[in-house]
Amino acid sequence: MEGEIVLCIPGPWAARNDFIGRLSAYEPKGRYVCTIMMLADIKEKDYLSMEFHEYEGNLSHAFFMASKGKISSENIDLLSVHKNCVYLHFPADVEAQKNRLLKYSGIIRDLGGYAVMIEPSGPAHEWGAWFSSLPAQNVFYRYGLFVVLTRDDDYYFSCGMRYFGLPDVEVPINVETSEAMEVMNQFNFWQISARPRIETGLTYSITPESPFYMIEEEPDRRYGPDDVFHNPYGVWRLTKKNEADFNGPPS
Repeated sequence: MEGEIVLCIPGPWAARNDFIGRLSAYEPKGRYVCTIMMLADIKEKDYLSMEFHEYEGNLSHAFFMASKGKISSENIDLLSVHKNCVYLHFPADVEAQKNRLLKYSGIIRDLGGYAVMIEPSGPAHEWGAWFSSLPAQNVFYRYGLFVVLTRDDDYYFSCGMRYFGLPDVEVPINVETSEAMEVMNQFNFWQISARPRIETGLTYSITPESPFYMIEEEPDRRYGPDDVFHNPYGVWRLTKKNEADFNGPPS
């Protein structure tokens, strides 16, 4: 897999030394250590790239927007007076990194972290949603943590499927919004859960009674290779078929 998952976790730490002091007292004492650019689990010999950043003035608003309003007013108040942020870096593979994501984000939460934002795709979550969805047996809950649906002038599209090693999906803007959202969510879930063999020319439908969409493979032209949002696995374009031009069963 290419790229990385970056977790942004704001907290009350007045400075790096404050964070290190709390970590040194964290049980079991001595197991976890922090250097300038690394957080380490000494017992497991597991090392994680970590950054420490100073206060960001618009962070509470960014978290509120990225959570689609799901961050509570109490947490927004905490975020608005946060002191510093911890950034944790993981390889961009949600399924393979699930346990490490749980372990290290859990440490930062226990040390006072307020909430978590996934960068650069942008979803933000309170701890309750994060720790209930990340280990869930149903992968759709993890999908909801890492993938967002949005739009531009021409398409509805997903962003974040690269974290699962898969292409994103787009649907032309002339499709009704709720239908486009459902189709993209179901198609992406199908990609993650079934890992089907997909190719240009096949069709997709949620149910036999639902509308059919022609599948077309495209490179990610929306974001260039040097853009943090770029998906190296490309994009599946789903174009709704009219009954008149449908001449076969869904594939």
